[in-house]
Amino acid sequence: MLTAHTPFFTNLTSRAALATVFCLCFALLTICPAFMLAAQESNNPDQLFLEAKQLFLNNEKQEADRLFRSYYRDRCTSPENIERCAETEIYLGSITRSGGEYDQAEEFYTLARSRITDSREQHGSLLVWIYSQLFYLEDELENISLAESWVNKALELVDEEQMNGVPAARAYLANGSLQITLGNYQDAVDAFELALDQIHTDPESDNYETKRLLSQGYTNMGIAYGRLGLYDSALRQYENARQIILDTFGSQDREMALIYNSLGSISYFSGDHGTAAQYFLRSGSILSDIHGEIHEGVAIAYNNAGSSFMSLGDIVSATEYLEKAQQIKESLYGFENFDIAVGYNNLAYLYVQREEYGQAEEYYRLSIEIREKLFDKTHPSLTAPLLQLSSMYIQIENYSEARELLERVVEIAELRLDASHPDAIEAMMLIASSYMAQGQLDDAERGYIALINLLTENALAGDGDFLTVQPERVRYPVKLVESIRGYTATLYSKYLSNLNEGALTTILDAAELASRTIDFLQTTYQSEASKLNLLDKNHDIYATAIDAIYELYSMNNNPDRIDQMVYYSEKSRARIAMEYLQTVEARNFGSIPQEVIDDELKLNLRVTELFQRVNLEKEKGDEADSVLVGTLTDSLFHARRELQEFTAALEHNYPSYFELKYKQHIAGITDIQSFLSEDETAILYSFGRNHLYATVLGKNSKSLHKLDVDTGESVTGQINSLRSTLETGNREEYRQQAYLLYEQLFAPLRPDIRSESLILLPDQVLQYLPFELLLTDESEASEPDHELPFLIREFDFRYSPSATVMLSERSAEEEGSPQNLLALAPFEQDGVSYSTQTEISRAQNSLGALPLTGYEAREIASLFRQRDTAWNFFFPEQAEVLTGRRASKNRVLTGVMDDYGFIHFATHAFIHETNPSLSGIALHRGDDENGMVYISDIYNLRMNADLVVLGACETGLGELHRGEGLIGFTRAFFFAGVSNLVVSMWKVDDQSTANLMVNFYRNIRNDNMDYAAALRNAKLELINHPEYAFPSNWAAFILNVRQ
Repeated sequence: MLTAHTPFFTNLTSRAALATVFCLCFALLTICPAFMLAAQESNNPDQLFLEAKQLFLNNEKQEADRLFRSYYRDRCTSPENIERCAETEIYLGSITRSGGEYDQAEEFYTLARSRITDSREQHGSLLVWIYSQLFYLEDELENISLAESWVNKALELVDEEQMNGVPAARAYLANGSLQITLGNYQDAVDAFELALDQIHTDPESDNYETKRLLSQGYTNMGIAYGRLGLYDSALRQYENARQIILDTFGSQDREMALIYNSLGSISYFSGDHGTAAQYFLRSGSILSDIHGEIHEGVAIAYNNAGSSFMSLGDIVSATEYLEKAQQIKESLYGFENFDIAVGYNNLAYLYVQREEYGQAEEYYRLSIEIREKLFDKTHPSLTAPLLQLSSMYIQIENYSEARELLERVVEIAELRLDASHPDAIEAMMLIASSYMAQGQLDDAERGYIALINLLTENALAGDGDFLTVQPERVRYPVKLVESIRGYTATLYSKYLSNLNEGALTTILDAAELASRTIDFLQTTYQSEASKLNLLDKNHDIYATAIDAIYELYSMNNNPDRIDQMVYYSEKSRARIAMEYLQTVEARNFGSIPQEVIDDELKLNLRVTELFQRVNLEKEKGDEADSVLVGTLTDSLFHARRELQEFTAALEHNYPSYFELKYKQHIAGITDIQSFLSEDETAILYSFGRNHLYATVLGKNSKSLHKLDVDTGESVTGQINSLRSTLETGNREEYRQQAYLLYEQLFAPLRPDIRSESLILLPDQVLQYLPFELLLTDESEASEPDHELPFLIREFDFRYSPSATVMLSERSAEEEGSPQNLLALAPFEQDGVSYSTQTEISRAQNSLGALPLTGYEAREIASLFRQRDTAWNFFFPEQAEVLTGRRASKNRVLTGVMDDYGFIHFATHAFIHETNPSLSGIALHRGDDENGMVYISDIYNLRMNADLVVLGACETGLGELHRGEGLIGFTRAFFFAGVSNLVVSMWKVDDQSTANLMVNFYRNIRNDNMDYAAALRNAKLELINHPEYAFPSNWAAFILNVRQ
């Protein structure tokens, strides 16, 4: 069951969804190989029948219908040929049913039934098939009682004639489908098990017919297990079915659409919403190719994809697919139809987002009303709208009515499902949250404890505690994390009211279990979007723990609490970035043969290429080639699937690789202090739910501070205002904001900072702030820029997303970086025009010439070519400068990049705000080549550089995620193997940039400064020139460090 903040998700076990599925699965009797398809119509009547059947099985329904009708006219006007003519009538019934011609379908099935019953010969197996098809027809028409009667007839006939094998399996499969429709999911599992047993014992179990039935049995048992909440069991059944279809019928078989929808369901309920969306869209693509877009299966796939996007917070994509789904449904159904009820749920959710609660309530009530009319008042399908409506009631503070609906959900679950079913758990969670929102904290705490005990088999009962729980053994780990999130928030609220120290220590125990569970879930998720969503949704657990730690510290100044603060701060940031870096380490030290690593790279390159092509084509808008988009999307799906399977095999076949990839060593204070020199101080900023904290670490000292900063929108607004002053040149506003932020973020720490070199580990929005430009004192309006008390006058700065990332080990191949330089300046003389809409919008249709970049690159190169030592005289370092066409994308992607210890990009760049992977560094396009090096390209590079400088605009920006930080160029280059990276935080001037960069490298090469000191001195040199002293000219470039 979805959380109550997401739209209803259509599971194919719903009544109308089953109509789609079982029309797909059970309309066929046998499957013939595609190569048997006849090229032309035969004059032999028997051959004509076989050709028609083969066309039918290959989804060429129109032509199959023509041949079946031709055969029917020629051979079925007399009582002879009973069996073949009855089969023809069944096939024609299936064709007309799939086209929505239900009356004609019923007529064909009735003719087949009459033909069999009028015959003196025994055709019991055919009659069972007809009864099963009549069941699916009535099930689609939502005539439940009539559908049930046809199943009973099939079962009775099987018993009377003691049938075995395929005929019996058809009856049991139909019964299993009926039980799902009725909400009796365990009975459905039992029926499908009987069907599978019969298929396996059939003497012809290896033919195409039984393979088809076998895959259907596995798929439908998976659906039943899914509705019982037994996701691991469901997944095993889906994988069994998928393998049979792939081996026997191929990846484009229409039953694959059902399997992909089912796999998407499991991914969804496991919280892997990004992977789920991919599966659902693939399901819709297959069905759309076969049936056209106006088809109920396509509507289901779009609905589910929309729900997945909604859970990811991608409202634009969610709205697109939910609206498509509803439009298809409206063209297919009347009012009293289950899929229309689902559509009302989605519309209601969208109105909730718009805060139009009256209209939302009306739609939720309509959805409930339709379900009650179709089924009964205890049917499991009612839990979805009841949960969502109650969630809305909590949002608008109608707590009593919300709890009344939620108690009904619990009753339905206990009666028809199970007391520990996800729907019951969701209802219990919402009841507890309603008490918390209402301020009834004791009731809320009791509710959350009951939930956690239910999910962990009474871990908190008696002498049990959180530390004994093993996340991998928890049935619903996502629900456990969500329960702990509410529980810790409740305990902290109770602490604020009664200052009970015990509540704080319990918060930390619970947060540790939640953290271990999140770690486990990360190893199971395939999609980065899903991992980001998991971290973002549950970041409050870490934030609450951080608040609790400071409260405990303030009671007795126990220095161990500072260690805990660093631990939880590190756990709450750059989690996926660290996993990426560990993947590199695992690849190098996991005993994997080089040819396997090369195969993985080829797969990654293929996924990257397809991802870029499909997204760039889409962004052409109305000019996009829809056929090409469809083809590329399909190819991308298969490429991603192949990569996922390859990665899973890698983790299974090389245990040391898996261990290295997912090991969880979090940098602690001891690790950080062992890295620091006597003249270095690390400052770790950490947002709690209510406050901002700073941990100051010296080589032999540590301190913890609570800063006077509102952690809500105000600090974000202050930083945005400061950045805005740099763009507009508003000096008065800049000075006010720069001093205010200094007083809030830095001044309280000064007594504990005893060094000149600082390593800053900013959290969340602070990652947008170069601290160098803060002002240490108020200034008069008349004071010139070059005399202002910039913080950079006192300190040099290095930045890192987390201490764990900063201290991550470099591989053996990376150690001892070469000293050679590669400098690229593609636009020294000429600009370049780009054709795609993405690049037009980002680069205003043209990337202009940057005349000073050539000077910049050559001056830097001259510093590397100097022979001022005996060593350099005999062993000169290489400095390669590429300008114009030579500085091409192809040179970077296909060149040997690990030969260079220093790489300098003097060029343009752009940030894609909605899809960071499409942010790019502009190089020369070469011959008909796209010159953009996208972030997704960088992940596939193998670099050994100690320093990379991105002398382009806004390369330090990206998409900010709670629990991860900025996703952009920095993370990509670290993954590629770079140790230190200079990036810019806003648009930069060509001339000031060239001066800054030349001075920066001169300080490194001639004065032997470290990178931070070299960058600081280069900035100070610009400040000393009045025309460059305003921070917009020098403060944009910051140094990010991994080592």
